[in-house]
Amino acid sequence: MEYVDDLSQNNLKLIGIIELLTSLGLIIPAFINKYFWTINTPCITIIIIMIGAIYIHIKRNDGIKSIIINILYIFISIIIILNN
Repeated sequence: MEYVDDLSQNNLKLIGIIELLTSLGLIIPAFINKYFWTINTPCITIIIIMIGAIYIHIKRNDGIKSIIINILYIFISIIIILNN
C-alpha cells in the first residue's frame, strides 16, 4: 500500500472514517432487520470511493490487479443497489 505516501494524513483519516461508516451502513440494517432502504446510500458511497481509488491507481501505475479489485467492489455495490 505505497499509495498512502501520496495522500495526506487528513485524507487517509477521512477515507478511513467514510469506509467505516459505510460498512456500518451496510451491516446495521441487515442486523436489526429494518431500514433496508438506507443500504443504497453506503453502496453509492463505495462506488464514489472506488472511482477515486481507481484514479489514484491509474495515476500511480499500480497495475491492473489493483484496478480490477476496485471494479469488483463497484460491481458488487451495483448488484446490491439493484436487488434492494
